[in-house]
Amino acid sequence: MKTTTTLAAAAAALILTGCQSNYSADLRNQTPQPVFAQILEASRDGAFNRAAVRLGPGDRAGIGPVRMRTGRAVLVVDTKPNPRAPSQIEMHPGTMFLEIRPMSGDLRAPFEIREVR
Repeated sequence: MKTTTTLAAAAAALILTGCQSNYSADLRNQTPQPVFAQILEASRDGAFNRAAVRLGPGDRAGIGPVRMRTGRAVLVVDTKPNPRAPSQIEMHPGTMFLEIRPMSGDLRAPFEIREVR
């Protein structure tokens, strides 16, 4: 009976906390302008900034690790001025290797995020 109670308490603790994972990214800015990257945690109440980094043209930087509920991490990249909405990509647990590149090879065009590994 005591074992059943202990297992039930452990299961309840897992349900209440949810599964959590670590998220990070190795970023390379291949654009001619500085960019700002953020790891956001998405929820029903909106998105919460968990980490941020600025990358100059040609820079490489790491962001994270950030521990949060699995499946809620989004990397958002923006620059100023940006005539479009910020670029974003859903993150998977662990470290992602990403390049921020101009779309269509046009250095003045908005950028895209590509996974390189």
